[in-house]
Amino acid sequence: MRVAVQTIVSERDFGTILSARVEDFGHPLEGDVIRVKASAGALVGRPAPGEVWDVEGEVRDTSWGPQIETTRAVRVMPSGRLVRDFLAAHAPGVGPERAEALWQRFGVSLGDVLSSEDSVPLLAPVLAPDRSNLAPRLAVACVRAWREAAAQTRAMTWLAERGVEDVRIAMRVAHILGPDAVERVADNPYMLVALLPWSKVDELGLQLLAEAGCHVPRRDPRRLVGAVDAVVKRMIADGHTAIPDEILRELVGRALGAAAGSPLLAEAVAAGERNGAIIPGQDVWRAPGCATMESAVAERLHGMLSPAYPSPVEMPTPKALAALLEDFVVDRRSLHPEQQEAVQILLRRPLGCLQGGAGVGKTTTIKAVCDLWERQGGKLVLCALAGKAALRLSQSTKRLAMTLARLLRQLEMRASTVEELSDRTLSKAERERSEKRLSGLAQITPKTLVVVDESSMVDLATIHALLRHMPQGARLLLVGDEAQLPPVGFGLVYHRLVADAAITARLSIVHRQGPKSGIPAAAAALRDGHVPVFADYVGIGEGVSMVEVDEADLPATVERVWCELGGRAGETLIVAATHKGGAGIEEMNRRLHARHVQTRSAAELKGHLGQWFSSHDPVVWLRNDYERGLFNGLLGHIVSIDCEQRSCLVQFDGYGEAHEIGRDDLIDLALAYAITCHRAQGSQVPSVVVPLYRSQVLDPSWLYTAVTRAERQVVLVGARAVLQEALARPWAARRRRVGFAWRGQ
Repeated sequence: MRVAVQTIVSERDFGTILSARVEDFGHPLEGDVIRVKASAGALVGRPAPGEVWDVEGEVRDTSWGPQIETTRAVRVMPSGRLVRDFLAAHAPGVGPERAEALWQRFGVSLGDVLSSEDSVPLLAPVLAPDRSNLAPRLAVACVRAWREAAAQTRAMTWLAERGVEDVRIAMRVAHILGPDAVERVADNPYMLVALLPWSKVDELGLQLLAEAGCHVPRRDPRRLVGAVDAVVKRMIADGHTAIPDEILRELVGRALGAAAGSPLLAEAVAAGERNGAIIPGQDVWRAPGCATMESAVAERLHGMLSPAYPSPVEMPTPKALAALLEDFVVDRRSLHPEQQEAVQILLRRPLGCLQGGAGVGKTTTIKAVCDLWERQGGKLVLCALAGKAALRLSQSTKRLAMTLARLLRQLEMRASTVEELSDRTLSKAERERSEKRLSGLAQITPKTLVVVDESSMVDLATIHALLRHMPQGARLLLVGDEAQLPPVGFGLVYHRLVADAAITARLSIVHRQGPKSGIPAAAAALRDGHVPVFADYVGIGEGVSMVEVDEADLPATVERVWCELGGRAGETLIVAATHKGGAGIEEMNRRLHARHVQTRSAAELKGHLGQWFSSHDPVVWLRNDYERGLFNGLLGHIVSIDCEQRSCLVQFDGYGEAHEIGRDDLIDLALAYAITCHRAQGSQVPSVVVPLYRSQVLDPSWLYTAVTRAERQVVLVGARAVLQEALARPWAARRRRVGFAWRGQ
């Protein structure tokens, strides 16, 4: 049955429900609107309004009306008047009226016209006859939308026939390679290395090379370069941007099935360098894209320190600033001499790093820097990687702070809006709308100081993107803790910069935690690679304790300790190394949710992927939702559930009003009795329980990060041997191989 998509009713990872009009000529339901329900495995593509699909399956009458639960659905290119509907839905800025104008002008030949880039001059005057600047852009949008859809449809079908049925991969192949994607992949299947596991690519590649008449597919240069590409891809996924030659050869040998010392390895490395898969560095091979970013970041940061680009904001003389700081007060407290010195260093330098562990007064120092910068006439942009950290930065500095993702999105929108406003043919209403949108977007000027909290977690790509939006004269302050876990993404910038004493202010005196807590002393011991001196565990208390148990008893003991520490969501947090395992995140969340339900006789709401929720369960939000202001990693608790509507009301930490989470959004909600250490970064709670079991994740930086999440009490549960093994491992940041080198001035 051929249908035209009208609306997407629901779209999730496990499947899609859509409303569609039957377009089959002569079909009993021709012209009727039906529901199409498809599992993810049945879809060869991702449906969108205006598209035409061939669906297979039996039509049944339901309470929703006629519905087909399709066994297979494939997108086809529309024809006739459906081309008009496609353009109205897919070409930005076109809409129904302009799409209708094209249909009236070209009729049934419209699809053929759109297939050629040479048609832009024909389409432009029809789309916007009175807008000479806008018309070509609309015409390009129409041609691009049509050609991309055609390429995607063809690529999806071709790849599916060869066992590659992941829709996202097919869409990316078509988007990156264009209309001739199929021919280009057939010519060199190893270009799929960036999108598919090596085993799948190599299987497909050897098959296609043999079909193409290649005499020795296993020694083909395309395969050799593909193997190098696959190693580089894995290297970047692990956070590295560089790799020593001996490790490169070892991993390439595994990919090719070649023994150590095989001439094939030298051939592969040479082919990789010749084709730009790797470039030589200082005693390492570097990933080309990462190397470009690393060089650009280093050049831009050095440029900030150049006297050729002074800030237009004048600062007091060192003597005057020192006198000012003597009497300076932040939140009715004088600055400690260490903080005063830090403020002076940071205000004197166009590029600065504020390094310090938990509780040493970094936010107080940031606020002092911000207050003084604004006093001198400067502007501020404050941000952090995690939503909860941005919220805390906002509260502590009493200024707006946002996530880095949101800031970068706003800066991109500003750039595109400024470009729109350069169009002199804009109507008065369009100009006013653009100017209004511009006024609400973040801006970095030569007088702006950009403050990035939790910079130790920020990867190379994000720093690179931020610097692209910073004009000459703008200043940058990176705040972080080098002892914490490194970025999830690739690269290492902050950890290299803080080694430069000329741009780094270090805080070491603890202010947030009193001497009784023992957490600063334990954190210092972990930072030095030593087992801390533990306080006796007697239930609720202060400091860092350890409960030694065998791994078999670990889940039950972690549950018991969590309950003994008060068992309250938001006050006691379990920080675990892995999702799986007896004391992993999934199992501990299941156990504590079940206990909560049993204790309170609470009703349960079924979520997705086997999760259940009840009132008062702690939860974490899993994606950025800019419209609602919710960010990935935001913690909260469920206020109430509605089983009939399959929804719940969630109070997120730091938000005044609760948010309703509907049935389609439940997939973005997870229980948070236990969370990963990366998710916990930026958070503080009174008590933390840390299950210790063998995992490659455990190292000193992981332990340090987990322990410093607590304000009052930490309880480690497990075997002392596991703790000692973790402390003996190299720090995650030190294991990371990068090409970024900072020479200082």
